[in-house]
Amino acid sequence: MRKIFALFLLITFSTNVRAATASDTWGQVSKTIAINPGTSVSVWKDAYRSLVTNGESTMTAVGDGTYEYILGLSAGQTYNYIFFANAGWPAPGGLQAWNDYYDIMPANGVIKCSSNGYSWNEPDTTAYYSSVNYDARRVLNIASSKIPGDTIWVFNNFGETPGVVANFTAAAEGETIIRLLWAGVYGSWGQSGEAFKAADVLAGGYYEIYRGTNETGPFTKINTVEGSYNTYLDTNLIFGDTYYYCIRAVDAYMGTDSTDTFSRIIGDTSTVMNAKAQGAISTFFLVKEADWKIIEKHENIVWFSKPDDPPWCEKIPVRVVRIYLPRGKME
Repeated sequence: MRKIFALFLLITFSTNVRAATASDTWGQVSKTIAINPGTSVSVWKDAYRSLVTNGESTMTAVGDGTYEYILGLSAGQTYNYIFFANAGWPAPGGLQAWNDYYDIMPANGVIKCSSNGYSWNEPDTTAYYSSVNYDARRVLNIASSKIPGDTIWVFNNFGETPGVVANFTAAAEGETIIRLLWAGVYGSWGQSGEAFKAADVLAGGYYEIYRGTNETGPFTKINTVEGSYNTYLDTNLIFGDTYYYCIRAVDAYMGTDSTDTFSRIIGDTSTVMNAKAQGAISTFFLVKEADWKIIEKHENIVWFSKPDDPPWCEKIPVRVVRIYLPRGKME
């Protein structure tokens, strides 16, 4: 029986669907995919949990940072799948040699797919994130109306949006110098274990460092450093001032939401001080301006917000630290 051809793509395109140049470092990392039929068993690299691919299958590099894997699937069927990044030896960027990093994705959301490679998410085919036996996985649902021999394009970003860095600190090294230190960033979730780290940040991504003199902003980007780095030295500062630093992890996907200035950061306090639901109601919580006591309570995680974004727009997670630069020589 003729199959539907599914073209799984790991890509680095911008949000206007225009190909971007991928980092050479990310291109040195081998990519694999595992696929399992249905959603009763979450896919993994073991052969008995990846019956379609019989374990991991290596994806093919096709240029511009894009990797592809093509196989025949059946109309009217559902599949769940996952990607892996294999560091090998010597490991590129900030990855550890021979380690496998896996696709840390959210448990809900839409994945772009197409029957022609240009328009997205036609009614007869859908791809999305879901919880499969309590494991976050990617899911492809092929409608029974698909014609054998058709091709489905499924566009994926490894690990989706990375999380925030860990252990972000600032220390004065002189009257006009501040050193920033941080630990490696993880994927959409997880805070321990090498395999949970955001491989496409450590190898091919980067960190954007923003500075401000007020806890609510504005914050101006002062530099971009490679994803393999964990320190930055800020110089030519003014002693006696307090500085606020935000660090954002950006993966090799290279979207278009980067900017040199964010007007403000927001915390997670709500203007709804007391609320009790009496039934099934739609609730909208408005987020207040950042408050440092609340920021510290929530491990210094805040969100960047653009000035013209409505409240429901997606915010960019960052970690923030503040430091007072005292007068006098530092020992």
